Amino acid sequence: MNVLILVDVQNGFIHNAENQVMVQKLGKLVQEGFFDRTIATKYVNTAGCNIIRLMGWTKLLSEEEQTIPDLIREHVDYIDEKTGYSAYTESLCQYLLRENAGKYPEQVFLAGLDLGCCVLETATDFFEAGVRPFVLTSYCSCAGGPEYFDAAILCLKHLIGNHHLITDQCITSKSRLEFIAENAKQSCPC
Repeated sequence: MNVLILVDVQNGFIHNAENQVMVQKLGKLVQEGFFDRTIATKYVNTAGCNIIRLMGWTKLLSEEEQTIPDLIREHVDYIDEKTGYSAYTESLCQYLLRENAGKYPEQVFLAGLDLGCCVLETATDFFEAGVRPFVLTSYCSCAGGPEYFDAAILCLKHLIGNHHLITDQCITSKSRLEFIAENAKQSCPC
């Protein structure tokens, strides 16, 4: 089963031209139907949570900011709400098990609006759970700009391995996606 997890593609994170372009690109990707399941995560900031308490970050408190754009939402099979960085939540895991005959998928594909934060955390959590995380780097952006994007790539190479980063600028078909994933598995140094 090929699962795409779109991490936090929400109105409150679409605050610059790069993210506006990325949402359009992600919209085209999900419209193509290359994945068996498409999941979107919805970050919900709440009063008293660690991100407010420890960082003072008070965005994504309103429903409007938390909303997933229609362009994405209409092609999503499941939306999982989360209150922390990682999309690897109990509710998402339960969904994956239900949809895959009681087993975790062998691999997941990740994309989203903050590679250096929530996408990175999600990738490492899936990796540690034994699910191969493929990060579609051309379908990710970073709120901090190119410097943070490059730092996230460097960290991901170290944490999950370079062969799990798919850098193709455009996924053109389901067979191309599967070919890329299979080649990445075979290039694993283990």
